[in-house]
Amino acid sequence: MADKAQDKARAKKIGELAEQYAAGQLTLWPESERGIPNELVRCAVFAAKNRKEPRAMFRATAPLVVPVIGGGEVRYTGEELRQDDESVWIELVHMAKESRSPIVTFTPTNLTRSLQWTDSGKSYARLLTTLRRLHSASLEVYSARLGRGVSTGLIVDYAFSDKGDGKPWSVTVFRPESELLFLFDKLYSRVNRDARRALPEGLATWLLGFLSSHREPFAHKIETLAIGAGLTLDVPNNGELSEAEFTAKRKARAREVKRMFKNALNELERVGFLAGFQITPGGVVKVVRANENREERNP
Repeated sequence: MADKAQDKARAKKIGELAEQYAAGQLTLWPESERGIPNELVRCAVFAAKNRKEPRAMFRATAPLVVPVIGGGEVRYTGEELRQDDESVWIELVHMAKESRSPIVTFTPTNLTRSLQWTDSGKSYARLLTTLRRLHSASLEVYSARLGRGVSTGLIVDYAFSDKGDGKPWSVTVFRPESELLFLFDKLYSRVNRDARRALPEGLATWLLGFLSSHREPFAHKIETLAIGAGLTLDVPNNGELSEAEFTAKRKARAREVKRMFKNALNELERVGFLAGFQITPGGVVKVVRANENREERNP
């Protein structure tokens, strides 16, 4: 009986959110920001890996399982997503919010320009490939506020035309009954658009989102943040390395990851998001945002 009551309450809530969305529910962040659910910005679903690394494919029998920093878990199936996929997705969500419609229309040239991609055939192909990844993506999200695991996609469908014919593309971002809409209820992050566009895609943009998701950023160990960003900490050992060689390689990888975080945090300071940061000798990252008094909707 308790499960039926919970299902009924959730169905009612999703119905209310659909009505609110149609009336502008997602208009709670300004043009200068982009919204993303906390569960997705605090985990490695949109990994911060180097673009040159091959993308993995995760199947239903062996999904990608990533912890949500602060509590929760996401299981993902589909081709591995990176920060460039997140850039496209949050832009589509923003367009849907602005139009108050689950369907958005645009020309590929206008969208790639807004993403600050080069105006070329490569960007056209890149956008189409990204839409394919987003369309095939399947997520199971569990967090304390949900109380159970829920499944959702990232976009419903899309339509496109040949480059150069001037015809608009379209993407259906939400379904009214989608759990994805529920993830935007209250606990979502607001990421500064200009800061994100000024950063190199990767660890810097991931940290921007993560550090935007708390009212006051907490101190975290580099290892925790690295796992949250989808970075590999371990080094392969095929049995040919001695214990001393393996230990040396692990230490070298730890130094490399620490350097990556220092560079990314310097970038966040450069664009004015951070007023300062510290990486302690013990590998704990502490940050001070440039404007700690800005209004937040996040815990």
